[in-house]
Amino acid sequence: VKEMWEKTWRCQGTELVSLANEACNLAKEHAMKCGDKEALKALLTVPNLDKTLKKTKKKASIGTDPWSFQELLELPSEEKAALLSLFAETIDTLTLPAQALTNVVAMLGKKDGGTRCILIMATYYRALINMLKDEVRKWDVTRSECNSYNDTAAKGKQPLLETARRAARAEAK
Repeated sequence: VKEMWEKTWRCQGTELVSLANEACNLAKEHAMKCGDKEALKALLTVPNLDKTLKKTKKKASIGTDPWSFQELLELPSEEKAALLSLFAETIDTLTLPAQALTNVVAMLGKKDGGTRCILIMATYYRALINMLKDEVRKWDVTRSECNSYNDTAAKGKQPLLETARRAARAEAK
């Protein structure tokens, strides 16, 4: 199995890993220049955290970390403030704590046959993103100069068509 996936993901060479790291670092630098971190950090208040956690589905599963949204909601205010300071550090550095980087891909069966993937992510990440999502959406719309025309996940884009265009450009080179 390893050999089959090595070819697909090309994980056997250090050159591609170096290129991927360089691309991630460039994207991070770009995001640091375009984003308004202070506006995001202003949203990091205990009342906003409580509001976010209360909006989460009651049956939401725990993430890859051992916390449920309900457990976070029940924390004393001082502990919530400590969590919010970690969120602020994540925004400042655009870096998640190592524990929040673990994701699990699970395959679920479909009613009509076949399978689909779901991603189980850390509650830390899910809570942070849920707190910031409205502001991030506004930022995404108003900062079109920071959005690449290659963003196949952008609103209104057709990912398959964008992928075909990118492949055609690469082939033409």
